[in-house]
Amino acid sequence: MLWLSCPGIIIALIFSFNGERNIRGIHEIDALRYRDWSVNYQDGYSILPLVPRVETTVTCAVYGYMPYWTTQQYLHFDLLTTIGCFDVTLNPDGSITNAHGFPRVWAATINRAHRNGVRVEMVATCFGAANVHGAITSGADSAISNLVRMASAAGVDGINIDFEGISGADRDTLVSFVRRLSAACRSAGLTLTMATMPLDFVNAYNFRALAETTDGLFIMAYNYHWQGGPEAGPVSPLTGWTYYGNIQMTIEEYRREIGDCRKLFLGIPYYGYQWPTRAETTHSRTTGYGEALSYSQAAARAARYGRRWDGESQTPWYRFYQGGWYQGWFDDDTSLLLKFNEVHEHGFLGTGMWALGYDGGRKELWSALREAFNRPLASFVNGDCEIWRLDTLAVPSDTSVNPFGWYEGRRAKYRRETGIVHSGTSAIKHIPDSLGYPGPVDSRLFQDVMVLPGRSYEFRGWVYKNDGRGNQLRLIVDWYDSLHRVIASASSPVVARDSAGWVELTTGTITAPDGAVMARLNLGMLGYGGLDYWDDLSFEIVPGAMEGYLPGLVKDRGGVPTFVGGILYLPKSFVGNREQNISLLDATGRRVVKLRSGENNLSNLPAGVYFLHTTPGQGVVQKLIIRKAR
Repeated sequence: MLWLSCPGIIIALIFSFNGERNIRGIHEIDALRYRDWSVNYQDGYSILPLVPRVETTVTCAVYGYMPYWTTQQYLHFDLLTTIGCFDVTLNPDGSITNAHGFPRVWAATINRAHRNGVRVEMVATCFGAANVHGAITSGADSAISNLVRMASAAGVDGINIDFEGISGADRDTLVSFVRRLSAACRSAGLTLTMATMPLDFVNAYNFRALAETTDGLFIMAYNYHWQGGPEAGPVSPLTGWTYYGNIQMTIEEYRREIGDCRKLFLGIPYYGYQWPTRAETTHSRTTGYGEALSYSQAAARAARYGRRWDGESQTPWYRFYQGGWYQGWFDDDTSLLLKFNEVHEHGFLGTGMWALGYDGGRKELWSALREAFNRPLASFVNGDCEIWRLDTLAVPSDTSVNPFGWYEGRRAKYRRETGIVHSGTSAIKHIPDSLGYPGPVDSRLFQDVMVLPGRSYEFRGWVYKNDGRGNQLRLIVDWYDSLHRVIASASSPVVARDSAGWVELTTGTITAPDGAVMARLNLGMLGYGGLDYWDDLSFEIVPGAMEGYLPGLVKDRGGVPTFVGGILYLPKSFVGNREQNISLLDATGRRVVKLRSGENNLSNLPAGVYFLHTTPGQGVVQKLIIRKAR
C-alpha cells in the first residue's frame, strides 16, 4: 500500500472500504469473531404477522442490524422501524449452508417486533471479491431463488444484502443482480435494502442505479479508520481527517451520484476501536492491530481513563499508558446527535446502526435517537404527572415506568414519586446521570409539542429542590424549525437554593419565532448528583395575535364563555334560550357578528375591545378584549 503526504487530496490507493482482503469492515470482523458462537434454537416457534403501526413515534426510518450473538433484551421497539437479522451466509454458488439458526434464533424478537409494528428483514452476507463475483454471476439464479424462498418461508418482511469487498470489475454485474433480486422480492411481497460503503475508491457501486431499484441503501458510514490501519483515529468522523474521508464527504459523493438522500440510511456505529500507538497525541501512528469494542465497552473505558473530545472529527476518544500508549475512538450520544442533524438537513430516508445490543443495558444512545427523531405531540399532555405507562409493549425491557409525555433526554433518569407531590398523587423524580464522566451534568427530561409561529406561550411548573448537591433547576423551551434545528431558546429563572417546599417557575410569555414548528419543553438540571422533583407543569397559549381574554372569567369550559386561539366558546348553559339574540358589538355599539352556542371563529377581527350582548334592552353581558401579538 502506498502512502503519500498530499494535504487535502484523497489517494485512490487507499483501500480501507473495499478491494483489499486484509482490510475488513466491522460487519465481517464481527462475523468472523463470532462464527463459532453457539446459538439457542427455539423449538415449536411460529412467526406472527406484522401489525402495521397507525402512526410511528419517530419522524424517520430507523434500521437496526441485530446480530445473532448479541442480547435481544434491551430493544426499544418504539424507536425502531426495521430490524435486520444478521446473518444468512450466501456462498459463491448461490447456496446457503449457514443461516445461523434463522429464523428460529430470532423468533421471539421477530414476534416482539411485529407486535410493535416493526418490520424485519433477513440479512444475506457475502464477503470478498471472489465470493461476491460468484454469487452475482454463475450463482445468481440459485442465490435469488434461495434468498427469496427463505425470507418468504420465515415470515419476515424483506431482505437486506450486505456484500463487501466488491471488485470494480463487477460494477455493472452487481446492478444487474440487484435488479433481478428486487423484481423477485416484489413478486413475493418483500422489500429489498442494501448495505453500501461510505466512499467508493474502486468504482464498484453505481449508487444511482442501486438506489432506484432497491427500497433503500444503508450507508455504512463508519470504519473510516479501521482495525489494521496505520493511524489511530475516529471510526466515524463527521468532519476533518480528510485523508481517510469523513461523513460530509460521503454525503457529498452520494448526493452527487444520486441527486438527493431520500432513499438513503445514514448508518452510524455502536462500536469503536482501541489501538496501541506510538504517542498520546491525535494522528498518532499505530503499532499493532486495533481491538474492536462495543459501545458499552468503549464508554466504560472512556469513563475510566477520561473522555476527550476531538474537535476535528467531532467524536470522543480516550488514551492511557500501560507499557505503551493506547488510544480508543468511538461515538457516543453527543457525537451521534451531530450526525443525526445531517439526517434532517439532507432529507435522508432514515438512520440505522451497527449493531443493536452493542450498548448493552445503557440507555443514552436510545435517548439520543428519541431526542433527534421524536414525533411531537399535537398538544401538551400530562402536566399533572398523574398518568404513567411503559413506552411500548416491550420497552423498557427492565420494566421501569415512564411518565406519559415526558422522556429521558441527555444525561437524565427519572422515576415516579408518590411521597413528595405538589398536587394529586404523582410527581417526577429527576436524577442526573453522569454516565461515569465528571460533573456537572446537563441533565434534561423533555416533551415535544407542535406550535405555531407568532403565537405566544407560557411554560410553567413547580419544582421541589432539596438535593444538598448544588443542582440548578430551570424550565427551558427550545424552538425547532422543520429541519430540526434549534432557532431560539427561552428559559425561566434558575432555582439554585434548597427549600423546604415547592417553588413555582415560569418562562413568562414567550412567542414562537418565525419558522418554529415544534417546542421542546425541557425540565433542565445542571446536576451534581442527588435528585429533585417536578410537578404540575403547563404549556399554554397566552393572549396574542387574534387571541383574547374575558376579564374576571376562568379559562375553562365549565359553563362560562372562553376565548382561546381566536375561538370564542359560548356554553349552551350561558346562551340559554337566547340563541337567536346574542351578538358581538364593537366599542361603538355596532354589531360586528351574530353569535351562537358552541365555537365562534373570531380570528378575522382586529384587536380591540368588544362586548357580548343579548336581546336589545338587556345590556352588556361580558366585555371581550382582543390583544395584538406581544
